[in-house]
Amino acid sequence: MKKDYTDFLKTVLMSAGIGLVIAFVEIVVKNFSAEIIFNIVRNMLIGAVIGSLSQLAFVYVYDIRQKPPEYAFATTFILIATISSTPFIYYYLTYKTTSVVLLLAIIGLAEVLGMSLCYFSFKKSLQYSQKLNEKKQILQSTTDRN
Repeated sequence: MKKDYTDFLKTVLMSAGIGLVIAFVEIVVKNFSAEIIFNIVRNMLIGAVIGSLSQLAFVYVYDIRQKPPEYAFATTFILIATISSTPFIYYYLTYKTTSVVLLLAIIGLAEVLGMSLCYFSFKKSLQYSQKLNEKKQILQSTTDRN
């Protein structure tokens, strides 16, 4: 029963996500302009930079510096917030046209999506690592027998 509920909830959330993407496409198509395309491309590039730097920072803190994963997650959180707020600060200082509500929406969404990706990537890498260690142990035990 619990699995059915969980599967149903996953389907609802994924369907809502699809609806959200469709709404964004509708908004872009209705308001199509060079400025919209520029903003989309700019935000995609910012997202790519945030994702790349966050992954590098996480790996550096967790794997290279051998710190607990909480430190790596905190580093990632701070990095996402800092880079996400940089364009806002630039536009605020240049044009004085942005609002704090917009900043909170941008940072909030970036944090939720970025930290979710970070968590699930970390969880998946731990699973791969565990499977690899299990296979190493199997190979080691068969080598020791011979």
